[in-house]
Amino acid sequence: MKYAIAKCLPAAVVCGAAMLIAQPVFAAPLSFLNDTLAASVPRKDVPDLRDVVGRVLNEAADNSPTEWVSQHSPRNRPLHMVLTPLQTVQTKKAGTCRLLNVQAQKQLVEEKVQYWFCQQADGAWKASGSQVH
Repeated sequence: MKYAIAKCLPAAVVCGAAMLIAQPVFAAPLSFLNDTLAASVPRKDVPDLRDVVGRVLNEAADNSPTEWVSQHSPRNRPLHMVLTPLQTVQTKKAGTCRLLNVQAQKQLVEEKVQYWFCQQADGAWKASGSQVH
């Protein structure tokens, strides 16, 4: 799968907006992107990105990568991301949790980060931890 992203928006605004907007069952907040290469997200595509992450968490099989490439980045510097759920676990306290691997690349800079997401009672996903590789 490929999804487009365009102009960049500071991470603080993206994360704040993601936390304030009510989340549909399939969506995931973007706060997990703080302090990462992918921390800037196009304003008009914030809902799209949230939906893509939610779809990956809800529907993608473990080890099934989803590619996401920005097509309208400032100065022709596209951001390439590959989102891959690595593991799914069931816990008594947190319910369903998934380990999501995010590989991001912009020009010569590459970053790999893994996040644990747990599904909330309302169906929304919440990032509960991360590790930069």
